[in-house]
Amino acid sequence: QWDATPDIPGDTARALPAHVEQAVAQVMTYIAQNEYAALYVPARFLPQVSPRYAEILMWLASHVHDEARHVEVFTKRALAGGARAYALASTELSLHSLLDESDFSAAALLLNVLGEGTFLDLLRFVERHAPDAATATAARLAHRDERRHVHFGIAHVRTRIALGHDERESLVAAAEARAAKLT
Repeated sequence: QWDATPDIPGDTARALPAHVEQAVAQVMTYIAQNEYAALYVPARFLPQVSPRYAEILMWLASHVHDEARHVEVFTKRALAGGARAYALASTELSLHSLLDESDFSAAALLLNVLGEGTFLDLLRFVERHAPDAATATAARLAHRDERRHVHFGIAHVRTRIALGHDERESLVAAAEARAAKLT
């Protein structure tokens, strides 16, 4: 585990040209906005799991903890240089569709595989092209966590699909329903 305060060199996130800082703040705000949804989705399933399944509870709790740390680090970075950015309504609509999913396996597909899967590319891009060490380090550390979430999602979805044809159709229907909401 890592900690957003001592592990991110926050003092390197200052003195960027104003236009660069504005761009970084907007990207960090977009990432933080997505991380909130990634926090809320697994959190909503916690009370549905019996304490007899301690491993599942611990996984969900660790996922929530990871996402809370991501919200913290990307919010801090968005604000570090003094620029202000905006949460986007289109992103909120997209993320709200994740919160509508009541089936855990469908939520795992939509969030862990499709959502966080694409975030792996975004975080790697941010790390490679970051104008400062704070941004690059935040992206690198979050990428490590998100990769673990993606691996979990893939393993879970594979197991669910192996149960039968109806399971696969159910997951495809969830992906198609989300896509339809976003069109």
